[in-house]
Amino acid sequence: MEGREIGKILVHCPNWVGDLVMATPSLRTIRENNPEAHIAVMVRPQIRQVIDGLPYWDEVIEYDSKLLHRGLKGKIQIIKKLKASKFALSIILPNSFSSAAISYLAAIPNRIGYSTNWRGFMLTHAIPPPRKNGKQIPIPMVDRYLNICEHLNYTISSKKTTLCFSNGTRKQVNKLYQEWGIDLKKPLVSIFPGASFGSSKCWPPENFARVGDALIEKYGVQIVIIPGPGEEEIALCIESYMHHRPVNFVKEIISLEFLKAIISDSTLVITNDTGPRHFAVAFDRPVVVIMGPTDPRYTDYNLNKTKILREDVECSPCHLKVCPTDHRCMRNISPDRVIEACKEVLE
Repeated sequence: MEGREIGKILVHCPNWVGDLVMATPSLRTIRENNPEAHIAVMVRPQIRQVIDGLPYWDEVIEYDSKLLHRGLKGKIQIIKKLKASKFALSIILPNSFSSAAISYLAAIPNRIGYSTNWRGFMLTHAIPPPRKNGKQIPIPMVDRYLNICEHLNYTISSKKTTLCFSNGTRKQVNKLYQEWGIDLKKPLVSIFPGASFGSSKCWPPENFARVGDALIEKYGVQIVIIPGPGEEEIALCIESYMHHRPVNFVKEIISLEFLKAIISDSTLVITNDTGPRHFAVAFDRPVVVIMGPTDPRYTDYNLNKTKILREDVECSPCHLKVCPTDHRCMRNISPDRVIEACKEVLE
C-alpha cells in the first residue's frame, strides 16, 4: 500500500500514556512522508497533554473510548464527524476492535492496522501481527507502530521518541519549585510509585522509602514523590516510612504537561513499569524501572540510560492487573538492588 500524499489522514492513537509516547516516532514518520497533507490525530482527552506541542499534525480530535462504549449517541457523533471530514486514510495504531470499527463505520476508504481481535474484515489493509513458529511474539511497541508505516512504504528517519513542553509550562514549574524549596543545583530524584494499569505493577511503599532515605544520606539528593490520580495513599505511605522528609506532591495536581518538565529536570527517575519511564527516555534522562508482571520485550527500546530490574519468576509475565498470589515478581526485588542501580547512575 502506498500512503504518501494520499489526502487527509486520520491517525488513531494508543490509549495508554506509555504507548502514546512510543507512538511518537510513527507520528513523526507520518508527517515527514506527508508534509502537505492534513493530518488529524484521535486521542483520549485524559492523555492529550502527552503529545501537546509536537509539530506532527494539523488537528486533534478528542474522544474517549470508554464513553463510546456506554451508548449510541457518542458513537454516532464521532462517526458523523469523521464522515464529514472526508479522510482518505485511517492509520489505526491500537489493536482494539473498537478503534477499527470507528473508521470502518465512518467509511474511510483506506484503513490500515493489525488484524487482531477479529477486526481484519474492517481493514482494507490488514497487517498480520509479528509471529514466530506460528505464534504471536512480543516486539517493542515503537517497532510495532513503525511497522505500519513501513507497510505504507514510508521512509523512517529515526526511532527516537520525542516529547516537548511550552515556555509557559517551564515558568509555572519553576514557580512550583520555588514554593516547595526545590533547588535544581542539587540532584533531583523523581519517584513514581503507582501504576494506572493496576496494583500488580506496584513495588511496596516501604521499599521506595528505604531507597529514598539511602539516596538522601549518601548523595544529598532531593526526593520528589509524584503520585498519579488515585495513588495518593501510596505516596503518603512512602512519606510516613521515610526518616528524611521528601517533597510529596500528594496535594498538588501534577498534570502530564508539568510532568514532562519535572522529568526533564530530574537527575534520576525511579519508577514502576509505567508512563513516566517513557517520558524519561524521551528526555534522555536516566531511569531505574522496577518491572514485574509485564513482558520487557514490549518496551525494549532506547535502553542506553535505562536500568530494568526484574525477577525471572515462573508466573511472570502474566499481564494481570492484580496479582492472585504473593506478588513475588515485585517483592523479590530488594531495596538494596534498586539502591545499587541508582548508585551506578549517580556516580
